[in-house]
Amino acid sequence: ERGARIAEHVASSGAALTASSWVEETTSTARARLQPDGSAEYEFDIDWQVATPDLDGVALVHSGSIALFLQPGGDTVLESLERARGAAMVTVDPNIRPALVGAHADAFSRFARAASSADLVKLSDEDAAWLYPGLVPEQALAEIAAFGPRVVVMTRGGEGALALGPGGITEVAALEVAVADTIGAGDAYMASLISSALDDPALLDDADALRRALRRAAVMAGITVSRAGAN
Repeated sequence: ERGARIAEHVASSGAALTASSWVEETTSTARARLQPDGSAEYEFDIDWQVATPDLDGVALVHSGSIALFLQPGGDTVLESLERARGAAMVTVDPNIRPALVGAHADAFSRFARAASSADLVKLSDEDAAWLYPGLVPEQALAEIAAFGPRVVVMTRGGEGALALGPGGITEVAALEVAVADTIGAGDAYMASLISSALDDPALLDDADALRRALRRAAVMAGITVSRAGAN
């Protein structure tokens, strides 16, 4: 029943699920409890397995978070990102869940491999603090860029976002809204960046195109946090 509800929701958004998305195992869950400030605490019940995807003719491959780190599916995801490198645009959002990613050294190694395959990496300031404790945002961006992605973006909640890409460091303010629910903010931001990259790949090379994409993503995330519900 849960799987069918998810599939119906995805289809209603105009996205397609491959046949290999369906398995007999129980549908994984993430229970979110909202705090007074609109942030969320999570309780996960996840069994992550995935079939090797067919990437022929695919324009962009994205992954991150639980899918990238949790076994046994994590290895398939990481290998798919590496296989896509050079054949499609690759984007990564580590979206670190400390309770699920395992030991720091292992998780960092996996993230480094994913970033080395990516054209664009987006992460939050909380992700950066976990991956690179003690580094200021600009230093963390530079460390990630050294793996090879052409654009690295760090979101910082109400403080907006920083990006390291064409033209150096770019800073874009957040959209000012009354925060109702922060669930989905990072995903909305990432989805907007992916959409912008597909519409205008020049954002990887052109500072003005990147700034436009960052502003659009900020608006998307702002709309998301202004409404209750993980949408």
